[in-house]
Amino acid sequence: MSEAEEVSRAVSALYGSNAQQQAEANRWLMAFAERPAAWDVCRELVLAGPAQEIQFFGANVLHTKVRREWHGLALEARQQAFGALSALVVAAVRREQPNGMTAGLATRMLVSKRLCLALGAAAAQQAELCAPCVQMALELGTGEHGPAGAIAAFALLCALVDEVELLANGAAGGGGYGVHSSAGGGASPLQPPPSPQQHASASTARASAFDLRPFATPVAQLVEAHVATAAGRMPPLAELRRAALHCFRAWAALDGEALSVRALAARHASLLEGLLGALGEQDIAEAAADALCEVCSLEFVSLTVEQTDVHLAASIAERFLRLQPQLKQALAHRTGSSGAQADEWAAAFTRALGQFGACAARPLACASAGGSAESAQLQQLVLLMLESASYPTHAASENLVDAWVSLQDVPMHARVDAMRAPLYEQLLTVTITRCMWPDVRGARAARGVSSVSYTHLRAHETDSY
Repeated sequence: MSEAEEVSRAVSALYGSNAQQQAEANRWLMAFAERPAAWDVCRELVLAGPAQEIQFFGANVLHTKVRREWHGLALEARQQAFGALSALVVAAVRREQPNGMTAGLATRMLVSKRLCLALGAAAAQQAELCAPCVQMALELGTGEHGPAGAIAAFALLCALVDEVELLANGAAGGGGYGVHSSAGGGASPLQPPPSPQQHASASTARASAFDLRPFATPVAQLVEAHVATAAGRMPPLAELRRAALHCFRAWAALDGEALSVRALAARHASLLEGLLGALGEQDIAEAAADALCEVCSLEFVSLTVEQTDVHLAASIAERFLRLQPQLKQALAHRTGSSGAQADEWAAAFTRALGQFGACAARPLACASAGGSAESAQLQQLVLLMLESASYPTHAASENLVDAWVSLQDVPMHARVDAMRAPLYEQLLTVTITRCMWPDVRGARAARGVSSVSYTHLRAHETDSY
């Protein structure tokens, strides 16, 4: 019996119902994973394992060994390992490519996505591998590999950023050798203790992070190709668009200046349009809100009263206002399973609305007067934020508080008349009303809101006012 067959049998025993056999298999697999031969055996398992859980075990061991042992390999061995991992990703994507059935594709791509984590971990520890890693992702996302290739491309790009951040923050590498694919929920039965050799230096990680920034533009172009929907063309698979949005959020956090809302408007207008359009789609709204909150981060952009910024603020305000009827309907129908979905969508929408309101505080406060269409749109957006805050829901109002704080920071003499006493009379009414809401346990429980969180929200709003 070959070693690959022995590993396959042990993994099958781990999934069995015999507790003694599970314990023995666990011990044997942990010992196997520490051996140098595990590199080649796991590669064989990924390529030809008889079941997905066995292929996943092989991919997971490779990922862990990259994070723990990469710096202990000779340079030539690293290059060979990187090439082998790249080939494994392509092979796994081809195997997972759907034949007409795309539903649930992202959840079926366990093996390829775990291999992407391994490849990203390798590149994050060796700066000269960043360029070929990104190039491979771009080829997967734009080549002949279909939706599975694009999802793998975004998984690889996310993994690269995540691994760089982990190393820069001094986080432990490693992780279990287990076959379990779900995140969180307790340690894997195969998870060995961390080793002292698993960390790369923070300076190396920061150099890698710096080297990633030149790739922000091609990554944005790849996301744009999958998020933006051309006229007359069906939108891409929701799972694919969600993966693209998650990837974009990660890269925007890495280089917020190059991918800020102002930069997108100048260089990737259809991507910005795609982000705003995705906010109206219930199944991807949360990912769109994450991305929009990142590009509107006050750390990188705060719109001014210059005409170009006022025009940008008004154009984005118009997109939010298009969704006002959908928001009213979502907040008015909050019972049953459809109500829960509507509440989740309203939470995503108002989170993005509040972040944009904070980013655009100066145009909103200083340019929302007059008879122009732009000033009308800005004023209507302020009213939309007030309306959103007036509903007695935790999810639909909490993320708007920062917008009011940012508006408060604009000097009173610089504001238009409507943004002085009239606005704050309405805001005071909303705030007092919210603070007087009864703490109804059943209503809070239905929304998954704890008493502590609910009380904190009301105190935070009052303090902000």
